[in-house]
Amino acid sequence: MGMLSVRLVLMLSGICLLGQSVRAQTRMVLPYTVVLRETMIDGTGKGRPGALQTRAVRSDGSTLLALGSIGAGANGSRVIQFASGSRAQTDELQSKVSTTQSRPVKVDSFKDPASGCVRTFGGEAWTTTPLAVVGQEQIAGYRATKVAVGNNAYNWFAVDYGCALLKTRLEFGTQGASEFTMISFKPGEPDAFLFAVLSTFAEGPPTSLLRRSAKCPDCDAKLRERMAAEDRQYAANPPR
Repeated sequence: MGMLSVRLVLMLSGICLLGQSVRAQTRMVLPYTVVLRETMIDGTGKGRPGALQTRAVRSDGSTLLALGSIGAGANGSRVIQFASGSRAQTDELQSKVSTTQSRPVKVDSFKDPASGCVRTFGGEAWTTTPLAVVGQEQIAGYRATKVAVGNNAYNWFAVDYGCALLKTRLEFGTQGASEFTMISFKPGEPDAFLFAVLSTFAEGPPTSLLRRSAKCPDCDAKLRERMAAEDRQYAANPPR
């Protein structure tokens, strides 16, 4: 058997073992909170720190994605998808929120560890970009499946913790790459403040959250134009 064939057999065997080890997990949502830090890598391989990213999942199916710092005096933003279907986008610096209503969250929409985290419990791929399990690694002591997303991006998911995202890498060829690496991981129910929207936050359409850029005065107008569909959806489904 050639070396290429041996590698292929080993890869397939690893994927099969991964599926067997997580198949015992019931179809349920596992709660956790993970914080990642971005590193921007230039064409010479030199890196500089970037933004924080916080991801959290509650056992009821509610999810959170936060960019930058959050909480009192913070300047980041959050997208909170509640299990009920309510979706809140916030701008912490401006104390603004935009709330829309969609369908309730179902367990079938979460990634299935038995698939290597490339498919949901409902059997669907979670992106239209081609996905492939390319290996397994240890990320800070957690078993992770490495998934290729297209030709230039990779995600590492914790197979024992609901496919929590532990690391990402987006490659730009000779121009460098962007990596998000885990700086903390907390299994269990997330802190309540992550999902709390203060009553003092001003409600408005999605474009009300946009911040003006001194470096690109016309960027705001272009972004508002692209977000027109979101504003129309907001008008059609006003917050209750």
